[in-house]
Amino acid sequence: MENDNLDKNPPIFNLPPVIFALTIILIAVHLVKTWLVPDAYFQDFMLLLAAIPARYGELGSQLPYGFAAWYTPLSYAFIHADWTHLSFNVLWMLAFGSPVALRFGTVRFLALAAAGTLAGFAFHLFTHANDLAPMIGASGAVSAFMGAAIRLNRDVEKPVLGLIESFRNRGFVAFILIWFGFNLLVGLQPELIAGEGVQIAWQAHVGGFLTGLLAFRLFDPLRNLPQSTR
Repeated sequence: MENDNLDKNPPIFNLPPVIFALTIILIAVHLVKTWLVPDAYFQDFMLLLAAIPARYGELGSQLPYGFAAWYTPLSYAFIHADWTHLSFNVLWMLAFGSPVALRFGTVRFLALAAAGTLAGFAFHLFTHANDLAPMIGASGAVSAFMGAAIRLNRDVEKPVLGLIESFRNRGFVAFILIWFGFNLLVGLQPELIAGEGVQIAWQAHVGGFLTGLLAFRLFDPLRNLPQSTR
């Protein structure tokens, strides 16, 4: 069985079209948010597109645009606080999303992005019920790409090891420990990463990462082939 989306060239020299398209969309949305949305309508812009945990609790009925509750758990991923926030997510998407896109193909890759985005918000909602602060950023999706990419072990063409077997690899375990350690630091001391007064939705990182790591085979087009024994 072959996947037409797989390519033997290194991802850095063969950027998948879906990665390029998502990058352009994220930049375009940020340009609109930064330059085209008048200050008088900025709050409405955020209410319409950002994910607000309070919408799903007791305060939900008091917020305008109630219909936004149906789609903002996905649309929040397209909005970023500033150019630094956007740049970090785009760079991580280029690095970790490219091999995953080559492996999965466009449709499966976008499905993983959506799943990671939804899981990211779900984890954030669990710890921030009734919070009025809007949640924004593609971190949930990007973290899902990271979780999936570590399962690939830099090989986009061969079947991957099972999850239990992967945990026998020291490099695999070390990456996960470092990743969770970093996010624990982000959760405890966000000012070290983002500066004073800035909150980081680290729960979204965890939700997305676990989605890519644990649900990899649900999206993998090669999941029915014998596992790699490398």
